[in-house]
Amino acid sequence: MNHQSNKISDWESKRWSKFQEKLGKICDNNSFQKNRFPELVDWKTWKSFDDFSEAFPLTTKGELEDDRLICPPWGSNLTFNEDQYIRYSRTSGTSGEAISWM
Repeated sequence: MNHQSNKISDWESKRWSKFQEKLGKICDNNSFQKNRFPELVDWKTWKSFDDFSEAFPLTTKGELEDDRLICPPWGSNLTFNEDQYIRYSRTSGTSGEAISWM
């Protein structure tokens, strides 16, 4: 392996490690993701972003909209307490009602 390949591999390894920390927090605290994706408990067995991509389904706008109707105003797709979020984003609403998230 050449020097450039080592740099890329090191960078990818660091990136994956940081992402795993976030997966742990989601697995521990995010009821929305735990309910829609029970296999999330296996996150420690995933070795790469490829494993994650194969296992984890994309979240649809419809799922987020339905969740907000059940748990207004933000839904249950929160990993932290509301007071820990410092900003929110909002879609433009071009394909229906605009959605806000923290």
